[in-house]
Amino acid sequence: MEIRDAEHLFFKLSAFQEPLLNWVENQTHWRRNVRNFTKGFLTEGLRDRAISRDLDWGIVIPIEGFEQKKVYVWFEAVTGYLSAAVEWASATGESDKWLPFWKNTATKAYYFIGKDNIPFHTVIWPAMLMGYGSLNLPHDVPANEYVNMEEKKISTSRNWVVNLKDYLERYDPDPLRFSLASIMPETSDSNLSLIHI
Repeated sequence: MEIRDAEHLFFKLSAFQEPLLNWVENQTHWRRNVRNFTKGFLTEGLRDRAISRDLDWGIVIPIEGFEQKKVYVWFEAVTGYLSAAVEWASATGESDKWLPFWKNTATKAYYFIGKDNIPFHTVIWPAMLMGYGSLNLPHDVPANEYVNMEEKKISTSRNWVVNLKDYLERYDPDPLRFSLASIMPETSDSNLSLIHI
């Protein structure tokens, strides 16, 4: 390991501590796990977050003196929601077509995610939207807990997964569909046992 000094760009997340706490207090329709996790995260105190990395791959930062740096993926990924909408509108030839979804207060945006992405969708992304101003914040973030398999966390890198293509070549999809629907992890982690399918 080699330690080096480096200059990076930061998102001033700490400036959104109070606005986010106030906003989350009003989200009484959120699932308890999402609301409690978010409030706990905010109560600990927000720290500014580096948004640049010294990487060979990724999106180049278009600022003079930072061209060799890349945008850190957690910052860039959520921005994709908005940039994809703007790009789509541009591709349709109606460049303002994205505005009703992002600016009309009657619009309610839902972000269906897993629990590991809660802080990105209830803290970081809303703070970015607040910083931009006048864009709709998430209405709801229905995050599920994990579905484990045979009591172990599912992991593609450790090859601990159900390969759906292989499964469907051998078995009918209905038992798997039923099993997953019956153990939907809305309030706690659940376990999929292939022996019982």
